Amino acid sequence: MRRLLALAALAALVVVASARGEERFRVEAGVSPARGATDTTPIELSVRIEGSSIPEVRAPRLPLLQNLEVVSGPSTSSQRSFVFDGAGARQTAALTLTWILRAKGAGPARIPPIELNLEGTALRTKEIRFEVGSGPTGPQGRGSPAPATADDADVFVRASLGTTTAWLGEPISLEAMLYMGVQVVDARWTPPPLSGFWSEEEEVDAQAERRRVEIEGRTYVAQPIDRRVLVPTAAGTQTIEPFTAELAVPARRRTADPFEDFFRPRVQTVVRKTSPVRLQVRPLPEEGKPEGFGGAVGVYAMQVTTDRSEAETNQAIVIRATVEGEGSLQGVAAPRLDFPRDLKVFDPKTEDESKVRDGRLRSRRTWEWVVVPLAPGTLAPVDVRFPYFDFRKGAYAVAQGSTSPLVVRRGSAPEAPFARGEVRAQRNEIAFVRMDGGGFRTDARRWHERPAGRLLFALPLLAAPVLAIWGRRRAIRLGHRATARAMRAGKRARRGLDAAERALGAAGFHAALAGSLLDYVADRSDRSAAGLTHDEVDRWLAARGGDEALRSRVRAVLEASDFARFAPGADDPARRRELLAQAREVLLTLEGLR
Repeated sequence: MRRLLALAALAALVVVASARGEERFRVEAGVSPARGATDTTPIELSVRIEGSSIPEVRAPRLPLLQNLEVVSGPSTSSQRSFVFDGAGARQTAALTLTWILRAKGAGPARIPPIELNLEGTALRTKEIRFEVGSGPTGPQGRGSPAPATADDADVFVRASLGTTTAWLGEPISLEAMLYMGVQVVDARWTPPPLSGFWSEEEEVDAQAERRRVEIEGRTYVAQPIDRRVLVPTAAGTQTIEPFTAELAVPARRRTADPFEDFFRPRVQTVVRKTSPVRLQVRPLPEEGKPEGFGGAVGVYAMQVTTDRSEAETNQAIVIRATVEGEGSLQGVAAPRLDFPRDLKVFDPKTEDESKVRDGRLRSRRTWEWVVVPLAPGTLAPVDVRFPYFDFRKGAYAVAQGSTSPLVVRRGSAPEAPFARGEVRAQRNEIAFVRMDGGGFRTDARRWHERPAGRLLFALPLLAAPVLAIWGRRRAIRLGHRATARAMRAGKRARRGLDAAERALGAAGFHAALAGSLLDYVADRSDRSAAGLTHDEVDRWLAARGGDEALRSRVRAVLEASDFARFAPGADDPARRRELLAQAREVLLTLEGLR
């Protein structure tokens, strides 16, 4: 009975403590905009904590979000005020944590309750649900409804295909363009997953290809951000999902201090997406398909060469067939050659080369056969046929070539008295020295009876399990995406810092430098670099044993890069070189963490 009374008293104390915790602190969460959110506008998630005094609050881990992803945050802001009532003045405090979110697409979005712990008191926000609409992808026509935000027409991206209908295997150009009506401080974009296509990317010189265009009566600076050639691998209607771009542009809202606006211009991050584009892919016709067709689609020519016109028996000859033209030759089988039976033919060696220029894919594939004549005589030319589908004419065609006549003379080596694929014994090649049953004797042991010879025989047995274990671990390591990504993190980050050094005097220096360190942490932790905040980097370093000094150095480099990136003229070449040296030292230290 006493135990039951004690338990009841303890439960009452817990309820009272919880009620007091609820009285001391109040927490609520909300999103902005609460209505009219789109997949092209940033969404602010705010968690506000109110009380008489706010202790140090550790940023909570956000729960699994539905149709949302974190771009940055949390940022913190605090506020103190006095409330006057009949008993006098009462002080209140408030702390607000703010995250910037991005919608993955149009549809319902959900933020589960967020848990916080304040001085041992567990608090939870309410669940938030709202609907995300499709945002505009550029300026609207006259008479269209007003855009969701004032910046929708300032900057946008568009994607376009070279055509809307194509044959299966026909190369199609895809280009994503950025249109800027305002200055863009920084830009990052993500291409969509291109399932159902084989893709070949083209290098883009954005600065050289900039041009001015007029859309809906407004002038924009347009530049390509991505250009590639797609080769459809499946027939039917194929949809190319949107490109997503994160753009830093000047903020429309200004502070009350004009000096701060001038020396530290405020920027905001906006998200822009292209509209999905669709391609109708037609299957190749069955009518007129030539024999030996290996799936090549394009416009091709073929050249056949032989490395010599005269040879001796048992002497190797090289025959090359090169197919070149517009289209993809990936996975195309070698042409079939009808060689005479008195030639020994080896399997061909293949060499490939392809490049994209001006939205067109140029490919070249060379097959090289090594043949050995087995008997003298004159070999007639061998015809080489390469069937393909001409997507321009919509019909099958054949590229042809032939080898040169080959004169085969009797060689110095004995003539092989057999045709290819045939072996017949003609005479004894071994003359026995002694025909009786006696044997020779020697006092010396043969090599395989010696200790070294026996060890040589045992080596494969000893090495087999070691090689099997090593091979399995290597396959697991290379096959595990996260492990492979972490192994490549240092090399990728060093390349990024090298790129930043090459851009030492350019506007993209600080973005390249900070992006290299953020990409390193993202690769090591197997997550996206988009939305990786300085606080998350700090937590990652702490979890891997990074001391306070290292964490302060990393944060200092990142914050200096951000400040200089968004405040033009705030640095000089000497400061940039110093910052680059610090970044290299920091990266070297980070690679030593476990």
